[in-house]
Amino acid sequence: MSFPDDDNGDVLRNMERNGDDLSQPRNIDFEHVFPTQEKALSFAARAINQTDEVGISWYEEARCWQVRVTRHMVPDHAALTELELDLQAVAREEGGDSDGWGCFEVRPQGDS
Repeated sequence: MSFPDDDNGDVLRNMERNGDDLSQPRNIDFEHVFPTQEKALSFAARAINQTDEVGISWYEEARCWQVRVTRHMVPDHAALTELELDLQAVAREEGGDSDGWGCFEVRPQGDS
């Protein structure tokens, strides 16, 4: 596949190079960080309408609150980027920031 020359394109190219079947849907986690629990909860309440699952936890290493937003989807560049930017805008309105996305790889059927 051909991907744009940006961070998401780099990640998707690397996933494809490692044998990931990018045509298969999977849970994709979008991470966001907040200075207070109140801001994290406010973001989570707004984000739940755009996603399948939202989880909030204390992120000890960074000493902040982390909100993981999960959507089951195909790792398509345009769709990933659109959701990432939408969630980032909401996070910033709530005093937080995006902290990247990730997912487990999916191998083509028959591969071990």
